[in-house]
Amino acid sequence: MNPKILPNYIRTQLRQGVPKERLLETLRVGGWNQTDVEVAFKEVDHEPKNTPSFDLGSIAHRGPIHILRRILWALLFIVILFLAFLYYLGGEGVEVPFRDQPVVDSSTL
Repeated sequence: MNPKILPNYIRTQLRQGVPKERLLETLRVGGWNQTDVEVAFKEVDHEPKNTPSFDLGSIAHRGPIHILRRILWALLFIVILFLAFLYYLGGEGVEVPFRDQPVVDSSTL
């Protein structure tokens, strides 16, 4: 029998939330040897967990100034987009300097 079947089964069942005691009972009733079950559980228990590790201290030190700065940049971006949209619509209500003045050819000067 494949030696990875039992640890894979245990790993899958634990990830699905099956309690360890119930899993032990199911395996005992299913005819698995107690020694094989213990070895498989030890193999599963000694595996590194796939939990992300990050430093919460670096997030905590940013403080309210960082948040305020991000909000101000977002507002500036929204205002610029709004002004660009108004300009695209024809500039109604937005005064753009030198918009309607003719282009002067420097060779005629």
